[in-house]
Amino acid sequence: MHEIVVHEDADSELNNAAAFYQSRQEGLGDQFLGEVASSFRRISPIRSLAPLFLVSSIGT
Repeated sequence: MHEIVVHEDADSELNNAAAFYQSRQEGLGDQFLGEVASSFRRISPIRSLAPLFLVSSIGT
């Protein structure tokens, strides 16, 4: 399985979105990041179908 890493700008946007959701409802930001990480785990096995440009881990 390939490691999925996110570009630093996208990482910042994801963390800002998680903070926004967390401010709306306790635990919602964590749930959001968990869903993102789950999506990355599903994408990872098929990574070879398209190049990904990545920088830092999410949800680990």
